[in-house]
Amino acid sequence: MASTGMESSNVDVWGNAFAAAMGFTTAEQSSSIFAFFRANLDGIFLEGQVREIPKPHQWTDAEAGASSPRSTQRMYQNGGYWGTPLHHVLPFLAMHDRDLACGILNQTIASYRTHGIWEWIGPFYPSKIQGAPGYTASATDAFFASEQLRCWSE
Repeated sequence: MASTGMESSNVDVWGNAFAAAMGFTTAEQSSSIFAFFRANLDGIFLEGQVREIPKPHQWTDAEAGASSPRSTQRMYQNGGYWGTPLHHVLPFLAMHDRDLACGILNQTIASYRTHGIWEWIGPFYPSKIQGAPGYTASATDAFFASEQLRCWSE
């Protein structure tokens, strides 16, 4: 669950994958996290990119106020899908199902080739809801994941 105190009812997708990928979880916890990912693929991934919390959940971010991009539905970390956590999300998935992880990586590459590399994309992409274009971190994290997964080798 998210650790902000105010948002503790939301599942932190990035944080759970990071904890498991780094070996901070038990085998049972890692399996449970993977089962959550598997059951919520459509709410977590879009074109191979990853939401921070699974759809349809949103951050309420009461302290930030209504003008905050985070509190706006379907924008930024409140509904956007990101390439930046791929360096730990995909290796985590591969620990349990390499084919699934490679399939998601291929979706990411196809999205980047078709639409370009963005900081984040909105759920109605390629509408005009996306972050900074040419976002290097998204590209490098996908590259790092590809080097870890080596989907092209046996």
